[in-house]
Amino acid sequence: MSGPVTFGAELLRIAPADIHIPERLGLFFPDKAAALGRLMAIHGQRTPITVRKSAGKVAEPWTLVVGMHRLNGARLEELPQVFALERIGGTAADALDEEASENLDRRDQPPLERAIFIHATCEAAKARIAALHGTDNQQIIAGRARQASAADTMSAALWAKVRAGEIRADQALQEESDDATDTMSVAYGWQESVAEAFGRDPRSIRRALTLYRMLIEPFPEFTQALSDHPVVGNNAAQLKAIADLPGENQRRAVIELLLASPSLSADEARVAVGIAQQAKGPTHPFDKFAGQITTGWQRMSLPQRRDFVPRIVEMMHTPELKRELRDRLNAELGDNGPEASGLKPAVPIRQSVKADYIVCLEDGTRHTNLTRWLNKIGMTPGEYRARWDLPCDYPMLAPNYSVGRVDAWRKRVRAARAAKAAAA
Repeated sequence: MSGPVTFGAELLRIAPADIHIPERLGLFFPDKAAALGRLMAIHGQRTPITVRKSAGKVAEPWTLVVGMHRLNGARLEELPQVFALERIGGTAADALDEEASENLDRRDQPPLERAIFIHATCEAAKARIAALHGTDNQQIIAGRARQASAADTMSAALWAKVRAGEIRADQALQEESDDATDTMSVAYGWQESVAEAFGRDPRSIRRALTLYRMLIEPFPEFTQALSDHPVVGNNAAQLKAIADLPGENQRRAVIELLLASPSLSADEARVAVGIAQQAKGPTHPFDKFAGQITTGWQRMSLPQRRDFVPRIVEMMHTPELKRELRDRLNAELGDNGPEASGLKPAVPIRQSVKADYIVCLEDGTRHTNLTRWLNKIGMTPGEYRARWDLPCDYPMLAPNYSVGRVDAWRKRVRAARAAKAAAA
């Protein structure tokens, strides 16, 4: 098995059975471990795991710090050894801090796992402030220790008030996330722009702490299974819909129903347990399929939805369906096309674009560059398209003219490169 490239660090080769896996922060995904193990068996291990020498009554000589899925993948593939870097010094708390820091930089984390790591990093920041020393005098060190201790006390007091019904959960979350952001900035020296890039900005911390306090901390026995749920587990919006429920019993009921029904969404589970009202009338046989389409659409980003729009049109197999879609969109936009306002194009719109020219719908004149003509008559391309209900990709240049411009540009680029090469 080929090994990873390291720079100035001694690479250890350790039998997987000789590494103890302690209690971990993150969730374990068997499929991910199996995939990594297969890749390691075929292509070699690209990234070493991190270990430290075991202490106490641990039987194995080494204890894992970072790389749980890689180690388990090696065990599944029965690899004789894994490559590892030794972490020298530090405590078990430092190891958890390192695990949290490394995993926060990943972008493929499910929302619940990311919430676990952000919460752990917040806690590590408090401990880091309390432990800072060096050239600082004792008065400064004591002040920092009091700051971290006060942060711990404040968090405990806040959530005690929530459980007693004295304050709302969203108030406690706002105060805790504000304090966590300040604490992490002091402890690690993060600038705001860097913190935002790695998901440690105030908004991300607030979202993560919401999931942690409302879903993970009260229901640790459900965390792994909820993260594995095929509909809800990787959808932050769906998880937030559960976390936003004010009562712990309500959240528990919804989670238990979701775990028993893998095809349900959070909204459907809320309705089923009687927390939310059914938005529509009587249940129809197609409601389940309609719900799946709606849920899939909600999980898409705006760019993904734009890319999917042409496929929606393709799925309208009959002219009747296409007309229905058109009429509903026109009614939604308050736009029934140019005919509704009494406009009549100089030529039919379908006949306005030719290979060598474009016919202006205003006056029937022909142009290779319609934009230039529109500027002369005081109209922008956007206004022209809106006036005549044209699609956003309606051309402003005649196709052959456009191709000619591209060819001319390419010739100029090649000539400039040739001149530069000759001068060199």
